[in-house]
Amino acid sequence: MQPPPSNNRIFNFSPGPATLPESVLQKAASELVALPGVGSSILEVSHRGPVFTKYMNVARDGLRTLLAVPEDYEILFLQGGSRLQFAMIPMNLQRPQEKPAAYAITGSWGKKAFSEAQVTGNATAVWDGGADHYRSLPEQPFNLDPNQYSYCYYVSNETIQGVQFADEPDSGKIPLDRLVGNIVTVGILIGIQVKGLFRERPVVVGTTVPDGS
Repeated sequence: MQPPPSNNRIFNFSPGPATLPESVLQKAASELVALPGVGSSILEVSHRGPVFTKYMNVARDGLRTLLAVPEDYEILFLQGGSRLQFAMIPMNLQRPQEKPAAYAITGSWGKKAFSEAQVTGNATAVWDGGADHYRSLPEQPFNLDPNQYSYCYYVSNETIQGVQFADEPDSGKIPLDRLVGNIVTVGILIGIQVKGLFRERPVVVGTTVPDGS
């Protein structure tokens, strides 16, 4: 039996986690104790076993369909959120090269990413909007020399300052990486210029697993 709906729920319109339908929360709460047909919680089964693998595959396939991610791109579920990616991106894309990475700093997240890239690799700020408290964006295009930089990093949507790129910046022939804070509303722009996209914490994206499947 489902619990009665709450009459004192508060809707969260802040950036980051958002309000979910109460029916979704109730279903998640009831199945957290024991999955239908399994008898155990998703928190108790092996992460290598068929039950968990089924849910992981459904989540990956649903995300691929929802965001129209081509089959030649992998979807990875990683721990640590975007803060971990601040280090993983320069470690994987910049370290093998002598050329520094180019960072366009348009707000708090870009500033944190640049700071971490300086620790784990070699990074240069090609634009920094800190002088006006991150209330503007760089002029387009970046006009970066591919012989000088390994990749260009920018944040498409700075959720703290409210600064957002309306279009994908033109970095010439230099691959782009970006922290996606608006991944569902704008979709994924995948092409030869984009090396990496990542999003931390919950966004209102979902897929379902049929009961008993």
